[in-house]
Amino acid sequence: MKDYMFCAKIHDSSREEWIQHVNKCFFKRPLISLYHRNAGVIEAIEQSKKSPLLFIMKNPEQIAFWRNRIEIIMRPFRSLSFIAFERGFSDTEDAVVNVHGENEIMHVTSENRGLAVTYDVANDAVSLDNEYNVVLAAKRLATTQRQFEEIIDENEEVIQKLLVFLKWKSLLEHHEVHIKEIQGKLCKLTNYQLNQRPVLEEKNPFLSIIQNVLQVRIPNANLEVGSIQ
Repeated sequence: MKDYMFCAKIHDSSREEWIQHVNKCFFKRPLISLYHRNAGVIEAIEQSKKSPLLFIMKNPEQIAFWRNRIEIIMRPFRSLSFIAFERGFSDTEDAVVNVHGENEIMHVTSENRGLAVTYDVANDAVSLDNEYNVVLAAKRLATTQRQFEEIIDENEEVIQKLLVFLKWKSLLEHHEVHIKEIQGKLCKLTNYQLNQRPVLEEKNPFLSIIQNVLQVRIPNANLEVGSIQ
């Protein structure tokens, strides 16, 4: 009976409208807001942790400590999937709404996104299954960013090499059309040689290096050189 009365109370809005409203409340959650304010930094930390450049930097003990701390710092931001943080329940066809009249709450879940929230109708508030101390999470994130930027300051030569590499990549991208033409002609020559006599088809070492350079992801030069991004 309580479920029935609760449904009667909320019937003025459709299921889709309630999901949209819950989604708006979801993005107002402190953890979700913190994520969106620092999305670039969070992505950079995750990428930097796996970067081979760490192994050519000075003070390996400091770097090892920084990498170990990431597992604690990133725990709140790994509690949901990337797409859940980015889109919430937007464009989610598999969203399921369960009502609980006794407490006047809704449970909204999306199996595809691994997302589950509880919406309190009376207080117009969303709560997550896993709640974190957002103030502490923000402080830890800022500390992690500062520590890595200190590491960068001590390894200026690595950054300078990255900037040189960025110039190489920019130059190669400028001539990419001509590189593809060379590759096409080389392929024709190789096929011609194969038709004439048994020849092992091998990639041209120089062109292979060019392709590897073009495929490498390099930090955006427009960002401040000393930043974690």
